[in-house]
Amino acid sequence: MEVQGIRYLFYGDLVDIDRVPGVELTLSTKNTTTVSNPLLFGDVSTRQTMESFSFYNLPGVATFFYKGDKLELPQDFRTVWKTRPLKP
Repeated sequence: MEVQGIRYLFYGDLVDIDRVPGVELTLSTKNTTTVSNPLLFGDVSTRQTMESFSFYNLPGVATFFYKGDKLELPQDFRTVWKTRPLKP
């Protein structure tokens, strides 16, 4: 954490993250498969599946996906943390 140019070490868990375009906590992909039946002329079927990926919450780590060509987070991009004691 940095306050007035001074950096401080802290231990914490991520509680919330700003919702800005491109930032996702879960990545979902849609896959479309087209299958034709070789025994029946013109018999074509389409199947769609969805897959979702997310990260485990790790202490002191903020992880997210970014959809876009170039990672550009706003200057005031915020994360919210709940601090934890130095010793468990």
